[in-house]
Amino acid sequence: MCGIGGFSFSHSTALSPTGVTRVLLAGLAERGQDATGWAWRSDDAPIEVRKASRPLQAVLQDIDVPADARQAIVHVREYTKGIPGVEDNNHPIRWGRVVGVHNGHLENDDELFERFGQPRSTPRITVDSEAIMMLTDVLGDVGQALGEVRGSAAVAVLRDDRPGRLLLARRTRRPLVIGHGDGLLLFASTREALDNVARGAGVRLEIESIDDGTLLEVEDGREVARRRFDVDYRFPGRKIVEYPALPGKERLVRLALQSLAA
Repeated sequence: MCGIGGFSFSHSTALSPTGVTRVLLAGLAERGQDATGWAWRSDDAPIEVRKASRPLQAVLQDIDVPADARQAIVHVREYTKGIPGVEDNNHPIRWGRVVGVHNGHLENDDELFERFGQPRSTPRITVDSEAIMMLTDVLGDVGQALGEVRGSAAVAVLRDDRPGRLLLARRTRRPLVIGHGDGLLLFASTREALDNVARGAGVRLEIESIDDGTLLEVEDGREVARRRFDVDYRFPGRKIVEYPALPGKERLVRLALQSLAA
């Protein structure tokens, strides 16, 4: 289940990375209460990852992203495999040169680690999503990775060996919504999260829902490549669930918007 989001900014964008990160997470808050995480990359700097086995309400004010961050990915988790009390199971997940977030559920992650002869990244990690990061690193392509998995997936990936590049992909049964703007590209599991940023920052976004089997490459706040990959619909994954309203979400969004305005 879960929710994902993030951004790519050009150097001309004046938006606060911390504010945008907080607003995106607040817009996704009802989609996961087991853990919260975010990762970012600045120019010529390594990918930084932060995560905690706590709901967003408990960490919102602690979220801080440097002013020169050009890409970020975020995640709220409702776990299906890999207990959230084990921090390694929470997102963003690093395997090798890849850091990513995943919304969905996989059925063959253990099989894939065995078939490709690869270890888990730590002795304690059991989350299914790690298979996507492993395959993306080993195969060199997130589209090929999603061609190997069985299940539902929308993912966002940063790679150590591709500085400045953000990769987005949707396999099946999990939404991925893109907001194209002037010098920025936002994405999230819900349009609401994008609309909140647009309203709070006073920017215009062209909204697009991404189709199954689509991979996007994003750099400097714009889409630079798009292609299709094969989806085996014999293994579509679990159907999407309806998330109940989260008490206190409106307050969370208001707090996040204050940091965006600041």
